[in-house]
Amino acid sequence: MLYIIRGLPGSGKDTLGLALGAHVVTADQYFTNPYTLEYDFDPAYLKDAHEDCQGRTRIAMEWKVARIAVCNTFTQQWEADPYLALARIHGYKVTIIDLHDGGLSDEALGARNVHGVPVNVISRMRARYERLTL
Repeated sequence: MLYIIRGLPGSGKDTLGLALGAHVVTADQYFTNPYTLEYDFDPAYLKDAHEDCQGRTRIAMEWKVARIAVCNTFTQQWEADPYLALARIHGYKVTIIDLHDGGLSDEALGARNVHGVPVNVISRMRARYERLTL
């Protein structure tokens, strides 16, 4: 099973992935030091972070990990499409779980998210948020 868990920053994506007992993969892991767990986001490397996330998802599928949760914002369909293609190639069923904003305002999400995403960025993400299809 591949869970695509999507939502705005602070909506609880990683928390849900862990609660499902899944192997959690995120683009944010690229910016997290595995030894100190310090997060150092650099937008110049965002494309690399997503390529890394796709690569780690592919490896987990090759290892036949039973439950994988990819927890990213996935505000637009094209962002999920590579994971849907991987699922088809490796024979994984897909469940999309859309947390959207968790019922919270942009300000509440800004205060709650663990990576310090500012409210104005969350507002822009909300504006481009579209429905995903398998």
